Amino acid sequence: MSAKELLPPDLANEPATDSLLEFTLQLEEAARMLDLEPWIVQRLKHCQREITVNIGLRREDGEAANYAGFRLQHCDARGPFLGPVLFSPELHVNTLRARALASSVQYALLNLPRGGSAGAVICDTRKISESDLRAVVREYVFGLRETMGVASDVLVCGEEHIAAWMWDSYVRACAHPEAGAIVGKPAALGGLPPGHAAASVAVPAIASELIGADWEGRGISVQGFGQEARALARWLVNAGARIVALADISGGLMNEQGLDLTAVEEHARREGIVFGFPEAEAVRNTDVLAAKCDMLVLAAAERQVTAANAGSVEAQLIVELAHGGVTPSADHRLRNRNRVVLPESLATCGAVVTAFLESRGTWGVEEGGLRDLVHSAALRALSAAQEFSARFETDLRMGARLAGVEGLAAAVRATR
Repeated sequence: MSAKELLPPDLANEPATDSLLEFTLQLEEAARMLDLEPWIVQRLKHCQREITVNIGLRREDGEAANYAGFRLQHCDARGPFLGPVLFSPELHVNTLRARALASSVQYALLNLPRGGSAGAVICDTRKISESDLRAVVREYVFGLRETMGVASDVLVCGEEHIAAWMWDSYVRACAHPEAGAIVGKPAALGGLPPGHAAASVAVPAIASELIGADWEGRGISVQGFGQEARALARWLVNAGARIVALADISGGLMNEQGLDLTAVEEHARREGIVFGFPEAEAVRNTDVLAAKCDMLVLAAAERQVTAANAGSVEAQLIVELAHGGVTPSADHRLRNRNRVVLPESLATCGAVVTAFLESRGTWGVEEGGLRDLVHSAALRALSAAQEFSARFETDLRMGARLAGVEGLAAAVRATR
């Protein structure tokens, strides 16, 4: 999903900041506040290893094609690498560097024995046949076969069917495959059970600490309707909250009394989009940002809340499930308006913890046990972020970053 497809014209033309430069500046700011040694800062600013995979193949229509694949591994001082594989025609390698760096910091915040990595194949999955996409996935995995594994680098995929292809390719390429080397697989291949909701408890656990534990009657606005957003919305509705606004790339829906989430999901499955659902007011997908609600969930794309529209956000709590959903300039404006931003490093910790647990072999673990593990990990991370936020008199985002950077720096120092 492209951020520009979601942004209205007046925001879509706002210059984008290079994600690597932005995160590097944030890292340097954290390093100054923590008084880190210069050599550690230099170590953390760069990826430890960068791998390029050239994927040449003959497409189903007989034409020749070439796709570029990448895997960026940031720092293994805390343990083997773990990180996502993305499929997009728009990704830049600097975005992957920033994501790998940010993941290392997040794992340190969560005290997980892992290092950050990020990978991508530059292709548009909407414009490639299934057989061609499977061939691309196979070649990508084959190109990484010597650097993959539970003790080296775990690949995380958000689409079950693609994760299954990755697993099949990995098994064929490796003499001794490890089940935890690919995360996101169907349950039949060793993944988490279908419909599991363990990851979705992290946001409510943290949000309850920030805005109160009672969800009955709370209004929730959700931008984005992917797997993670749907699971979170379902949890909140079951707890008594109302989904008053909802959007995907097709458009938005609004109903102050609360949307029938089951009916919306059925409509989306049937039509492929949420737009057109009859029991709600049709609005622009960006109108959900200004909906009157208690919590706004950003689960669509980067740069959705910017300096230009931060003043119109009504929600008391903004949850950044999407990477870079709130720009730095918007952060300051929201803070001045006494709005709380739950940063990506905390908002996505449920998905990160479940990915880590799956890489360790979570099949056979009861759903309740997974939820308890995620819940406790989320609250520990929040506590660490709040401690640093109070110590340095800063916001929750910087508090989380300081806690993670200090933990990562300690590991680099110890393994020097």
